[in-house]
Amino acid sequence: MKRLFVMLSALALVGCVDSTGPNGTPSDPLNETFATSLGIDLKNDPAWHQLSIGVFYKDEVVGDGPSMVLNSGADSVYVDYTGYLKDGTTFDSGTAVGFQVGRLISGFVYSMVDMHVGGTRYVVIPSDYGFGNARVNEIPPNSTLIFRIRLNSFVNTGT
Repeated sequence: MKRLFVMLSALALVGCVDSTGPNGTPSDPLNETFATSLGIDLKNDPAWHQLSIGVFYKDEVVGDGPSMVLNSGADSVYVDYTGYLKDGTTFDSGTAVGFQVGRLISGFVYSMVDMHVGGTRYVVIPSDYGFGNARVNEIPPNSTLIFRIRLNSFVNTGT
């Protein structure tokens, strides 16, 4: 099983990636079609919420544990996750995996803020907050990324 760090890079790296492709076309989830198996309808399903940066999320289960608060890139999250492309292809998954926040793509981190431990959330991340125009393994340039994330715990470093 591949590890999420293979497909998720440091936030600093994401900031350096040009998010436009050869045709200047970053992904736009509101104008994309998703595989029926993903159950994503961003325009008509009121359960989907959009963050100011364009990342979408939908809580499947609101956890009853503490709400996640991140203090620095050195903080850690422990999650079960599955990553999908918009055609429904699974590109990565893991169970009880720990990641340092500073090594995750920014869309993944933003989508988890205020999530409660024990909660499960679906997120849709435009390429601007994913890998931009970079190809990462089987993930094409300018790809919208979809994740199902279960937050098991988080650890703040105190810095």
